[in-house]
Order: sequence, then structure tokens, then C-alpha cells
Amino acid sequence: MFSRIGRRLVAFNFQTKIQPLRRWIAHERERVIPRLSDLQIGCVVASAGLSVAGLGVYVAERQRRMVTTNNPQSRIKQTYAYVAGGLGITTAAAGLGYAARLPVVMASHPWLFLAANLGASLGTLGWTMATPYPDGNGALLKKHLAWATFCSTMGLSLCFVPGMAGPVVAQAAAGTVAMVGAFSLAGATAQSEKMMLLQGPLYAGLAAVTLASFGRLFSGAPFLRSLSLYGGLAVFAGLTMLDTRRFLDRVKDVQRPYDPINGSLDIYLDVLNVFIRMLELTESKKKTP
Repeated sequence: MFSRIGRRLVAFNFQTKIQPLRRWIAHERERVIPRLSDLQIGCVVASAGLSVAGLGVYVAERQRRMVTTNNPQSRIKQTYAYVAGGLGITTAAAGLGYAARLPVVMASHPWLFLAANLGASLGTLGWTMATPYPDGNGALLKKHLAWATFCSTMGLSLCFVPGMAGPVVAQAAAGTVAMVGAFSLAGATAQSEKMMLLQGPLYAGLAAVTLASFGRLFSGAPFLRSLSLYGGLAVFAGLTMLDTRRFLDRVKDVQRPYDPINGSLDIYLDVLNVFIRMLELTESKKKTP
């Protein structure tokens, strides 16, 4: 399971480094990252604080009750709540990274940032997946701490997004919601046997997309851009269907223990991979006269 999710993470990390390198290394690094006002910094810190506080309250309540439901509907709600919560933590971390002028570091030392961020993401992903949920001995708090740390490292990969035009980010987010929602619905209504037949081709496509994204760090070849961008959207649309179908089959097996945090990671990374490509597509269309 780690290798399956890890492949999505690697594809995301390579893709997120393309836009900063293209935008900032070729231009003045300091001027394109304006300083945030005190009010903006306060809003970012407040949103991060509310996310942490909300997480703490939730963990404390779950620790007090220590109830693990076997109802499939409750499992589905918990899983999607973790997807939404992870995206919220990621957004707050991206804002804090931008406020700390982390994009300057990304542009000044791109390979060091890529290696450090990829290593931190893989490390915290392994920590999250290896921590049980729950066992009644404080593992619930450890699990949420690992999960929040992982989502924060993913947010640091997106620290350049707050510096982009608001309409571009909003359109990319809307497109992501529409695409993920549509293909999640398709996956939920598809037959499991037919979806499993797509697993091999989708993972082969994911490998090709990852290599194309990595190649774009060295070359601006149109073929690589098309493969990483349009091919990536196609691959992650298919993976969204596959992951939704696999996740729904898993929650129906009430005889087996279920970890809603681990269960949310596939879909969470699918959303991020779709979003980063929607962001590049939306920005490129805005620049086209």
C-alpha cells in the first residue's frame, strides 16, 4: 500500500517543482514574491491555528470515546472528512510557507528543496501509514500528529500558490472539484471487476507521467509538457475512479478493522495531483492571447 500511495506522492512532488522553476529562476526572485501585509499574515496564522485547534478537539473527543464504528456509511463519512481535513491543513501550510518566503528558497536551491521536501513527504507518509488507528494506548494522537505533519509537508510543496492570481487558483480549484466529483461518482457506480482491469494500465500511465514531470525539470519539450499535464489529468481521473471503487469495497468488509486516515490518502493525493495540473492549465490559458 505504501508503494502505491508513494508513487502518487512522487508524481505530485515532481509536478509541483515545474512551475516555480519556470517562473522564478528566469526572473527576479525577490520581486515576484511580495511581502504579505500584517493582516494577511494574521489571517494565515489564524487559519493554521484554527486547523490545529480543530484537530486537537477532534482527537481529544475521539480519544475520550475510543469508538471505532463498523458501519460502512460512518466509515465513508470519516474517510472523506479526513480528505477534507487534510486539504485544509495543506492549504494552511502553503499559506504559512508563502508568508515565510519559502518560494525564494525553492527558487534559489531547487534541487535541495526537491530532495528535502520529497524525503520529508515520504518519511511522514511512512510514519502515518505505520502508526495504528487506534489501539487504545495513545496511538490515536500519534496517528493524527503523523497525518497532520504529512499534510503540512505536502502544503509546503504548494507554497508558491498564494502568490498566483486569485482567479487562476479559484478556477483551478473549481475544475478540480468538478473533475474529482464526477470521476468519484463514476467509480462509485462502476463494477469492481471492471475497475480492477484498469489497474495495470493506470499504474503504467502513472509511471510515464512521473518520468515526464521529472524530465520537464531539465527540458521544456512540448511532448513532455503534454504528457505530464494532459496525460496526468487522464491518469489521475482514472485513479480517482479506481481508488473510489477500492475504498468503497474496503469499507463494506465490516469484519476487518478499518483505518480511515490511511483510507483517505489515495483520494487526497489524487485531488492534489489533479489540482496542480489544473492550476498549470488554467494559468497557461490565461496567458494565451
